[in-house]
Amino acid sequence: MADVVYLIPLLSSLPEADADRVGMVGVSRGGMMAYLLLQGEADQQVPVRKSRRLAEGAKAAGRPVRLITFPGDDHGLSTHAHGLPETLAWLGLHLGRGGEDHSYERHVAEVRETMGLWPR
Repeated sequence: MADVVYLIPLLSSLPEADADRVGMVGVSRGGMMAYLLLQGEADQQVPVRKSRRLAEGAKAAGRPVRLITFPGDDHGLSTHAHGLPETLAWLGLHLGRGGEDHSYERHVAEVRETMGLWPR
């Protein structure tokens, strides 16, 4: 968690970043007021029923929530581009400005380049 806390000021200080619109995506216990839950239905680590229960609880608490399940996919959503198209659309909706294109299709080259840099 400390890494995330230190990362926000670092990202905000980048010249190409708008410090008022830095968004973070977590794969566990996210802190956003609006929740996007992505779940592979064949996930062997987290049963899909847990995500459904979390979505129901968030709705009952009055929080905006969207649950997207991917039939046959695993924990990392490896057959659905790791859920990045849905994540970018969600961030664009909640953090974007009108006229900006946050679509996966628009940024697929940058996404692939960045993913290539991640340690395996």
